[in-house]
Amino acid sequence: CLGANLARQELRCMYEAALDFLPEDARLLVDQIQWGRVVMFTGVESLPVDFGSAHGVEDATTENH
Repeated sequence: CLGANLARQELRCMYEAALDFLPEDARLLVDQIQWGRVVMFTGVESLPVDFGSAHGVEDATTENH
């Protein structure tokens, strides 16, 4: 089906473009990806990313005085 192949290519391009905006040390949490299924189609419902210290996020246990 031409439509299915086109949709896959569009998604591939979208994901690549979205990843260009993430910091270099961000990582995809592969084990937490949530998949959904509607009728005969399977797709990603959630694509969690760990930004770690990429944006100056401090450890929650660190005390600031």
